[in-house]
Amino acid sequence: MREQVEERRDLLLLLSLLLVILMHPVLDHGTVRRVLLAILTFVPLVFATVKMSEKKGWVWPFVLLISGTVICGIGGGIVSSEPLLTLQWTLATIAFGLCVIGLFSYLESARTITRGHLYTAASIYPKLSPV
Repeated sequence: MREQVEERRDLLLLLSLLLVILMHPVLDHGTVRRVLLAILTFVPLVFATVKMSEKKGWVWPFVLLISGTVICGIGGGIVSSEPLLTLQWTLATIAFGLCVIGLFSYLESARTITRGHLYTAASIYPKLSPV
């Protein structure tokens, strides 16, 4: 039962990443669409945070990075500040980088390969490729 829940989380992480990648060209025009794109970008980060919560010490850096990203994004959107928006995407990039490192260590510690491991491996690939 626990393996099925974990497998579903891995599948949701993969599907959320694919959704962001596929919707990026469509939503990268106009203010409302960009806000929706920013929200969609956080969905995989939230799923990755849940995945990283299984490892001690990985949750708080994610929470801090995501919180900083949200604060900079809201502040940059309200004030129309390029430096805040740049900081927002820099923090998001660092969060995705930590996610990749954490997911690789998760795969490395696997004794057997399950469907969830394959979903996780497929989730790492889009993060490594440029959008």
